Amino acid sequence: MSRNTFLFAAIAFLLWMATATAGAPDPAVGRGEFDDLRSRHWDTDREVRNLGLRNAETRKDLESLKDDLARDRAHQDHRFAAQDGRIGDLMNSADWLAIFIAIVSAVGLFVGWHSAGEKARKILKEWMDQNAKAEVAALVDQAKRDLHDQLAEARALMEELRRHRDNTWLTVVEIQAFRDRLDGSEIPKLSPEQERDVRTSATAAAQKPDAEREYSDWIYLALEAEGLDRFADAANYYKKAAMDPEIDSISVRRALFNQAWAHGKNGTYKAAISVYKDLIDRFGDASEPALHEWVAKALVNMGVAVGKTEGPQAAIDVYRRAIDRFGSATEPALREQVARARNNKGSQLFHLAKKAWQASGQNDDARKKLAEALAEVEAALVVLPDNSIYLGNKAYILFLLDRRQEAEAPLREALKLGGDARRQARLKESAIDPVPPDEDFTALVDRLWDELHPPPA
Repeated sequence: MSRNTFLFAAIAFLLWMATATAGAPDPAVGRGEFDDLRSRHWDTDREVRNLGLRNAETRKDLESLKDDLARDRAHQDHRFAAQDGRIGDLMNSADWLAIFIAIVSAVGLFVGWHSAGEKARKILKEWMDQNAKAEVAALVDQAKRDLHDQLAEARALMEELRRHRDNTWLTVVEIQAFRDRLDGSEIPKLSPEQERDVRTSATAAAQKPDAEREYSDWIYLALEAEGLDRFADAANYYKKAAMDPEIDSISVRRALFNQAWAHGKNGTYKAAISVYKDLIDRFGDASEPALHEWVAKALVNMGVAVGKTEGPQAAIDVYRRAIDRFGSATEPALREQVARARNNKGSQLFHLAKKAWQASGQNDDARKKLAEALAEVEAALVVLPDNSIYLGNKAYILFLLDRRQEAEAPLREALKLGGDARRQARLKESAIDPVPPDEDFTALVDRLWDELHPPPA
């Protein structure tokens, strides 16, 4: 229902209510007044009906106007489309006009050039002669500068690649050398090519001032010094390498370990002990499993140096620290270090047993130390059953315990695996703090060696 219709109905309802409540004329109201009110009521009723008729006509007019507007809009859209077409045509015409003007201008310029004659060409040639050379020279200079910058960048890149290659190669050599010296006695074994490269790099490093030397320079110098048995110099070079602020902690540990090792080879055992202690103090509490191997190696090697300066019992105490700390480890590298500690402890124990034997004969104390030494060496052989050093120690201890028949098998295997170096080591070992069985043991070593290496027929 529209708003006008609702309004009409409301007015009619109010009028009807007024009439209904009026009923008969109020006695208080005169007859004339009543007729006048009724006449006005009928007039109002007619006005309302006329208003409704006009409202309907207005709605028709609005609908008609709406249709007219829709037709007018469609007509305007058609006109706009037609105007767009005309504008497009005008734009195309303008494009062609621009092209035509450009062609005419080019023709005009071409004609003007030719019409300028010899004078214009001469002026242009003079300008080219005066300015072209300078422009070309400027371009050439810029090209040279660009080429120089590019060459500098290329050289820097090549130098970076060379250093990366050298550092990679050096790391390989370092690790190989480090592995070769794990027992604290052997000099690193480098291939001929590696030795040549070390000498070449060490020569270049020696020409640099100390302030310009890098970690790799110190390592090359140290490796060269080792090859020439200049272990004091090697220890100093490793010390300088460990002080380089640019290297990582792994390189620091390796340099410190090698410094202590070089001190040991030089016979400066107290200096070696000091560096090993520094290494253990700095990294001994590290939680990373990879660092435990370093601490174990340092402890075992420090035990060797302590044995040289403070005697067997002090060395045994250091080996016991390594065994107590890493004896339950399952990692192969740690098990090998524990085996070294056990074998070295056994070696120190049989030296103590020989001293006791010299003082009081083969008493209970000497036999007890020999039994303990045998147990340690046999535990080491469980981990490294083919180690010629451990086999030789087992044979010697068995011989001192008067188990001579049992001693022959491990001694023969030690000589077979270790060669003449092991034979010489066994003879040297038996000559320290000699006891009565040592003479017979030397004879056994010579006999087994001859059996393994019979003279040519």
